[in-house]
Amino acid sequence: MSSLDHIVLFLFLFLFIPLWGKYNCHKKGNGYWISAIFPILLIAIITGCRHWGADYLWYKYQFEHLNNIEVIEEQSSQPMFFGLNHLLNWLGFNYIGVFITYSLIYFIGAFQLLKTYGKESQYMYYFLIFAYIGFGTSIIRQGISIGIVMFSIPFLDQKKYIKFGLWVICACMIHSATILLVVTIVFFQRFVTFTVKPIYPILFYLIIAFVYNPANMGLIANTIQMLSFINSKFQGYIDNSDIWFSEDAAQDKFTQSSLAIVLNSLFIVSIFYLGHLALKIRYNKRVAYMYNIVVVGYILLRMFFNFELLRRIATPMTMFYPIPLGYALYILLPLLKEKLITATIKKKIIFSISLIFLYLALYWGRFLLQSPDYHFVWNINQ
Repeated sequence: MSSLDHIVLFLFLFLFIPLWGKYNCHKKGNGYWISAIFPILLIAIITGCRHWGADYLWYKYQFEHLNNIEVIEEQSSQPMFFGLNHLLNWLGFNYIGVFITYSLIYFIGAFQLLKTYGKESQYMYYFLIFAYIGFGTSIIRQGISIGIVMFSIPFLDQKKYIKFGLWVICACMIHSATILLVVTIVFFQRFVTFTVKPIYPILFYLIIAFVYNPANMGLIANTIQMLSFINSKFQGYIDNSDIWFSEDAAQDKFTQSSLAIVLNSLFIVSIFYLGHLALKIRYNKRVAYMYNIVVVGYILLRMFFNFELLRRIATPMTMFYPIPLGYALYILLPLLKEKLITATIKKKIIFSISLIFLYLALYWGRFLLQSPDYHFVWNINQ
């Protein structure tokens, strides 16, 4: 059983942020940011005061030992992150303040991105916390850089390429692997703004989920060995590709139960269906390319679910799912109320939405109620 403060605080976040989005998504300019100060600080403080996450203790150690030669070598290839930690140390922050700052950076970026969708973002806020917690609280440095990428995306859409490029440089100087996500976003924004019939990605995903063996990675390992990178960390992965990308790289700890795979697959294919239907009814280029990124991201994630390094590459693509899903609800829910669609389509929409919220209720209900090892900093010495 989770601790009471864990249940209460995260339940409050799950309920408050959607309500805030409903009544504030239409605001523009300074009015938006003034109203967003409280929810951003609230999320940053609650998630920043946690004392859990796969990389939590390692980054806590790094901040508390900035002059350690091991830490200096670790952060030498990520100078922006190294500089950020030194700045926070100079300002007198302890590790709690540092993790709050990390969360703050991410959610400022996320709110900046959703802000540009205006009224269409109303339901995107429903899924904002869910999209962040699983990855951003565990893969911490990459989560920070993704937040900066999110902040930069509106500049790409507005063709303000210098501003976009400067923010991308900052993100890549925090986590160099972010360049893969940036290249993906730029490519899809420029060339993949169309949509295909959802039956094709749905069938492909289901085949991967229930037929394809993701452990068959030998070809990838052999191909990767032919590559070369200047970045020492990337080159380390290349040199050890037989460890990271071969059959032996699959990790049992990531293996899902059959029920989990079924529920997760129903959740994902429902997003595929609803997103495509909404874009068919009212096309939006900025939603369309995000939808395509999410579709490809989920397919890649399922293909390589048991491989930690490849999961870290694919998962950031799926963190944008609040955009196509929120847009779908914004477009489709009014149609259900006004009876402007056929009975068959209506049943499919209701069924898909039900599957999505069933999965979220089960998955995050477990997170709320069955996370006894998830503590806050004020509990760790008790």
